[in-house]
Amino acid sequence: MGGMSQARIFRILQAITLFFGIAVAILIAIRLIQYAGGIPTPGWWYRFHQWLPSYIREPFPPDDLWVIALLLSAVTALVGSVAIIKHRSARVRIRDLTTQEQESLEPKERIDALTAIRGARLQRINTWGVILGLAFTASGLVYTAQTLRSTQEGQITDRYTKAIEQVGSKDVDIRIGGIFALERIARDSPRDALTIAQVLSSHLRKNMRVDLVKVPGDALPRPAGDIRAALNVLAQLRSTPDYQSSMDLQYIDAHGLDLVGAPLYGADLTAANLSAANLYGELLESEALEGANLTRAELSHAELSHALLTSTNLSHATLHKATLVGANLCRSFSDSPYDYAADVYMASISGTCADLSHADLTDADLTDAIWREPGVASDIPLLDLRGADLRGAIGLPSMGELEKVALIDKSTKFH
Repeated sequence: MGGMSQARIFRILQAITLFFGIAVAILIAIRLIQYAGGIPTPGWWYRFHQWLPSYIREPFPPDDLWVIALLLSAVTALVGSVAIIKHRSARVRIRDLTTQEQESLEPKERIDALTAIRGARLQRINTWGVILGLAFTASGLVYTAQTLRSTQEGQITDRYTKAIEQVGSKDVDIRIGGIFALERIARDSPRDALTIAQVLSSHLRKNMRVDLVKVPGDALPRPAGDIRAALNVLAQLRSTPDYQSSMDLQYIDAHGLDLVGAPLYGADLTAANLSAANLYGELLESEALEGANLTRAELSHAELSHALLTSTNLSHATLHKATLVGANLCRSFSDSPYDYAADVYMASISGTCADLSHADLTDADLTDAIWREPGVASDIPLLDLRGADLRGAIGLPSMGELEKVALIDKSTKFH
């Protein structure tokens, strides 16, 4: 029974060693193929990285997750190999013969016994040689991995520097090439994605009105190609679960521009100047538009559900059939994310309620819109609906409730 148990353990160790040996070879092959072909590390590597304990996760960034797996596989293979070699060595080990035993043996038997003993000793020497060889191989793999990582980081730095130079070019086509080069870097090196997103956001804020394109037949000019490219890249990075990034467009000046089709979903447009801009049908759901200037903007059929519109100037804006389900039109600064600079921010805006005076809200959907949050100070001006056109709008509170939360007059249209 004991022999059967040992044999079973030996077979299990053989299987484990073989499995992890193959795993090491596959991991090396995959990484080499990825490196040679410029293929980014799969997203599931990064998700698995988050499950690891912090003492493993922090020293090894997601890009080096394969190194962790490689080391674990190598260690397991090493332990299994040592166990197998020791097991085999134990099976053939023969103790030294005493003088009496040697004298009692025939010459041929004595020679065979001494040969077996020397063979066992030689096998032990070979065992330690294999162990040292495996250790040397493992250290070589670690060194190769670190060298590969350093080479990749150097290449990414060079690519990033060149891309930044291209983005700063005066030629639109070169700028577009630099922007797409930054997108590729963000995908190859996810830990740099946030920095690249900030660079692209800065480029948008600085160059939104540079090299405007005037299309025959269009009333408003459109942003240059590099601006549209930067917006598309930021939108694509945001839509990829493994590469979270930001689109910070606070204080951007895009007044009087045709922005139809621009991917602005998820952008922070706080205090942005979008006056007289064409945003027809734009997806601005859950958007931060606090303090933005949207006077005379075209927002028909726009999606503004759950958007933050407090202190937003929408006077004379067109919101025909726009969706404002759950939009926040008047909030308290005690809940505002700008509390840390409340004094400065309060000085730059008037009140905390949206200005919808003379806005066209015909057939707009205002279901569950927040007309005035509880806790808003009584001295804060009411939501301005004077002169607004609310004919056909749905989700409006009763006239009595509306008069409590909004400024209306004879020019406000309801029917």
